[in-house]
Amino acid sequence: MAIKKLKPQGIKYLKIIHLITACMWIGGGIALIVILCFIRPTTPEGYYVRSLSAKLIDDFIIIPGAVGLFITAVIYSIWSNWGFFKYRWITVKWIMIIVQTILGTAIGLLWVNTNIFVPEDMNNYIVMRETVANNVLQTIIWGTVQTVCLLVVIWISVVKPWKKKKSNEQP
Repeated sequence: MAIKKLKPQGIKYLKIIHLITACMWIGGGIALIVILCFIRPTTPEGYYVRSLSAKLIDDFIIIPGAVGLFITAVIYSIWSNWGFFKYRWITVKWIMIIVQTILGTAIGLLWVNTNIFVPEDMNNYIVMRETVANNVLQTIIWGTVQTVCLLVVIWISVVKPWKKKKSNEQP
């Protein structure tokens, strides 16, 4: 039984949601990098506000953007003519997004979440200054890598650099 495809109007709405969620993920990544690079706190309260800002961006912009992008990509693949493996460029995008999602969850969240101390323990920002600074540096590095990879995914989406797979190739 063939799966019913979305109508052109449905594809347009799906594309809007897909683009919005991509912008959330990339924009959140850029915002996170900017905050961590350019806000240089000197007090425990300042460290707390910067760390909390990073966590809020991650929890309410980056993660929902990544999840929304993934869900809309699955919908695109199933209910449109794009498919999962019909084109090499789509396969590469899938691999990149899945790897980024797994690594972002497994690694990236560690550094952001580890820098949040409850207000009663704010002096930990001073006591653990080296650990906090390392977590910030790792978040900046990882966030930059993630953001650049997402920009590569956008480039792949627009340029579509690889030809369609031959019909005799196995997906």
